[in-house]
Parts: sequence; C-alpha cells; structure tokens
Amino acid sequence: MTQTTDTAEVLKQLGKLTTLVEGIQTDVQDIKLNQARTDERLKALETQVSDFKKSTETQIADLKKSTETQITDLKKSTETQIADLRRSTETQITDIRLQLRSQDNRLWSFLVALFLAVLGFAAKLILFPNNQV
Repeated sequence: MTQTTDTAEVLKQLGKLTTLVEGIQTDVQDIKLNQARTDERLKALETQVSDFKKSTETQIADLKKSTETQITDLKKSTETQIADLRRSTETQITDIRLQLRSQDNRLWSFLVALFLAVLGFAAKLILFPNNQV
C-alpha cells in the first residue's frame, strides 16, 4: 500500500507539476506576446522619431534657405542704397565745385575791377596833378 500511496502521491505531484508547467508555458506565451507588442510599438516609435527628424531637418533647411534669401535681399538693398547715396554725394560735390568756381570767378572779377579802379585813380593823380578830386 505504500507503493500505491507513493504512486498516487507521485501522480498527484506530477499533476501539480504539469499544472505548473502549463502555467509557466502560458506565462511564457504571454511574455512572448507582450514582447511582440512591445517590439511593434518600438518600431512604430522609431518610425515616428525618424519621420520627426526628417521633418525637422526639412524645416531647418527651409529656414536656412529663407534666411539666406533674406540676407541676400538685404545685401542687394544695402548695396543699392549705398550706390544711390554715393551718386547723390558725387552730384552734390560736383554742384559745390561749380559753385566754388563761380565764386572764384566773381572774386577775381571784383579784384580786377578794384585793381583797375585803383589804377585809374592813380593814373588820374599822376596825369592830372592840379585837379583836386
């Protein structure tokens, strides 16, 4: 009877072990299923990150192009303004030179007229010493 009891007990223990192994197998399958879901989520996240990175790189490239275009436009505008200012300044300098020449001519004309008046007065005094002015 001990052998039967031992066999019954062994069978009982074997049943428990079978139940435990089946439970472990179920847990392992659940873990594999969860791992597969996690892998799918990870792949989805990697795709999202990759798409976000590409989108960000595209936006940065667009901003860079836009900024470069704006800088180029500002350079052109500044160069145009500088050229206009230079032309205006040159025109003003030319006008000032013309004014100075005309003033020089007036001054010389005045000096020549003054010299001729002094010369005429001196000639009158020399040629007609008896007449009083």
